Parts: sequence; C-alpha cells; structure tokens
Amino acid sequence: MIQRYIMMCLSIAVTVVGTAAYIFQTSRYVQLERIAENVELKEQQIIEENQRIINDIIRLSSINNLEQSVQEYGLIHKRPEEVNLIRLAKEH
Repeated sequence: MIQRYIMMCLSIAVTVVGTAAYIFQTSRYVQLERIAENVELKEQQIIEENQRIINDIIRLSSINNLEQSVQEYGLIHKRPEEVNLIRLAKEH
C-alpha cells in the first residue's frame, strides 16, 4: 500500500516536472521565434535602405542627372585638383 502511494506521488511529481519543462521550452521557442521575426524585419529594412542608397549612387553617377542631383543634395562642384580619389583593394 505504501509503495503504491509512493509510486503515485512520484508519478505525479514527474508529470508536473515534465509539464513545467515542456511549458518552459515552449515559451523559449516562442521567444526565439519573435526574435527571428524582428531580425528578418530589420534585415528587410536594411535591404530596402541599401537599395535606395544604390539607386542614389547610380543617379549621382549618371552624367545626365548630375546637375539635378547636385541641386537636390546641395552638393558643390569641385575642380579635378580638389578631388581626392580613394581606391579600396579587394580582400581575398
């Protein structure tokens, strides 16, 4: 009789601990899912911003649009001797 009672108590304790562990793990997965969604959203925002920057660079690089871009961005015309050219080496 006492053995049966002890087994029943152990069984209940294992069930409670197992359920608590399951709930804890589930909450961690939900939290990780939210973090992943936020990272994906931020990634999409960065991609869109990069595309806008690339489009601006293309516009600024176009000789046809250079004068309009100078006025729009408040740029100043420089003489060739006033321009510093920087070249970046590709890393391997």
